[in-house]
Amino acid sequence: MGGMKSVRGYKSGSLSPKNSSGDLVGGNRMFANSVEASIPLIKSAKMRMLFFLDYGMIGEDSFDINR
Repeated sequence: MGGMKSVRGYKSGSLSPKNSSGDLVGGNRMFANSVEASIPLIKSAKMRMLFFLDYGMIGEDSFDINR
């Protein structure tokens, strides 16, 4: 799950509001970024610990929150 242009655990477009026709509505611009780190725990069991941070913004003409 997850990947570019998505939020982990959710289908693409499932978090967006929809108008009365069922079309997705929102901003004209989108920014998405993800950072992951993986740390080995038990090599014999091939067990790892994973940390991740997903971040994104959406905006009409810019990402400035004051507009």
